[in-house]
Amino acid sequence: MTASPDVAAPLRSIGIVGGGQLAWMLAEAAAELGVAVHVQTPSGTDPAVSRATSVVEAGLEDVEATRRLAERCGVVSFENEWIPLADLAALAAEGVCFLPSLQALAPLVDKRAQRRLLDALQLPSLRWCPLEEALPAAGGMGQDPPAPGWDAPLPPLGRPSPEAAARPAAASAAASSSSASASASSSSSSSSGSSGSGTGNSTSDANSGSATSSSHAIRGSVASTSSSHSTSDSTSGSSSTSGSTSGSTSGSDNSTSSSSNSTSDARSGVSGDNITSSGSGSNVNSNSSASSSAGSGGGSPESGSRASASSNNNSSSSSGPGRGRSPSAAAPRLPQGFSFPLIAKAASGGYDGRGIRLLADQAALEALLAEVRPSQWLLEELVRFEQELAVVACRDRQGNVLLYPLVQTQQQQQVCDWVLFPAPVDHSVEAFARNVAASLLTALDYVGVLAIEFFYGPRGLQINEIAPRTHNSGHYTIEACHTSQFAQQVRIVTGLPLGSSEARLPAALMINLLAGAEPLEAAEQAERLQRLRLVPQASLHWYGQRGHHPDRKLGHIPIALPGGTAEERQRQAEQGLEQVRQLWPLPEPQPGGAGL
Repeated sequence: MTASPDVAAPLRSIGIVGGGQLAWMLAEAAAELGVAVHVQTPSGTDPAVSRATSVVEAGLEDVEATRRLAERCGVVSFENEWIPLADLAALAAEGVCFLPSLQALAPLVDKRAQRRLLDALQLPSLRWCPLEEALPAAGGMGQDPPAPGWDAPLPPLGRPSPEAAARPAAASAAASSSSASASASSSSSSSSGSSGSGTGNSTSDANSGSATSSSHAIRGSVASTSSSHSTSDSTSGSSSTSGSTSGSTSGSDNSTSSSSNSTSDARSGVSGDNITSSGSGSNVNSNSSASSSAGSGGGSPESGSRASASSNNNSSSSSGPGRGRSPSAAAPRLPQGFSFPLIAKAASGGYDGRGIRLLADQAALEALLAEVRPSQWLLEELVRFEQELAVVACRDRQGNVLLYPLVQTQQQQQVCDWVLFPAPVDHSVEAFARNVAASLLTALDYVGVLAIEFFYGPRGLQINEIAPRTHNSGHYTIEACHTSQFAQQVRIVTGLPLGSSEARLPAALMINLLAGAEPLEAAEQAERLQRLRLVPQASLHWYGQRGHHPDRKLGHIPIALPGGTAEERQRQAEQGLEQVRQLWPLPEPQPGGAGL
């Protein structure tokens, strides 16, 4: 049941809290490494059950079930961030080994804590404030204690073990250097980003929440990918957490100089100049307008990233739901420096657009305050962006850091539509993203795999959200990299050496398969899946989800882009996306998709 984080020999069994598609793919990778996987999941029909060595059928917050899980293995990890940290602390005190550690997870499983962490590390992020800062200074607001685990204090940062401190520092510097040299081979096809993504102009109506974006299709993205893309980076020890990232990649828009003005088509998989603030759900915000006064690039990535009125010491706030406010109470108001429209986000539990609300005006703010606990929500500015990017990073028990290539992601209806590897951006942008990831992993003493989502636009690169787990943006690694993100997680948790994160394909496109409003008949679904298997250079991953939920991820299909030139890979990506979407269209927009 117990295990030291520093094991002398690799473990042969692990426990996973969660049994969805991420655990399903992790179990597949574990089997290839000869590692047994035991899962804790609510239903015996969940995807990972079919590949698990044993199953503890219980809810994810059932701590006694996690205790039983730990008795079957040497270490316990997590499929998602919905973790009852306070309750699990008792198991950790008894000697149960969790990886990542509960201390490293504490500032990541809550979005408010994430924002405070990024502020503390001086990493570029969005301006934000706790929702309770919008409450009137005096009024009849009912007081409601914060839920357990909300606004947990941050763990001590930047305190590596004595062994780590003795090793040479500069994980982030090495990440930047490795990225620059590894990307050099693609410079001929992406010089100045002239064939990269376009920078259209977005015109918006703040009252209606609608926007008309001039966007570039995927054809503008693939052209700048290189024929070889080696981006792995392995470093050990600690790295600077603030100085290592300041001043890098000064908002360069070199990778977005193409002036394509094609109209955005929700079915074609396009990306371009958007206005957004939410994670994993930018379509909510691409239908919104912003009052951003940012320039057209040239400022540092950090410029204007935090609100002057934002307080980072609001963990003690316990304001209750707005329904306790009397009619005569003072009206809520936005903190200084914020204006409508903006985004409200639940601090925990939100994903794929859930837990996100667009606040277009004062009435929307008051409606939100009447329904939720302000201490469990935050406000974020709307920002103009041109691309959404993501990077998967990992760190082992010895402090070695590996990073996967930076990718571009495209969201539709708050859910990821496709992921393009490698991202069509200037090399300095990727170097900066890798710098940020290495700094974050080291500062938290994080052991495991995580993903960081970014916005890239006039302010440079800004962190949107951090996912402390394997991630949808990294599914392409199964086919495109020597070691997938799932195999890497298994290696880290069991104590095996890190595998190479270098690419073995020049480029790839990963497309998500989402559930529609109504379930398909079995025969029709089987026919569609069979035809998807015939798409050239494609590999179908079907999760075997039971039950029907609109917009649910049912599977994904990566398409290798092996063309010898950028033009060939561009054509392959366009054809592949078109073929897949003809066989499996994106779901029709659902009303209220940006709601709670």
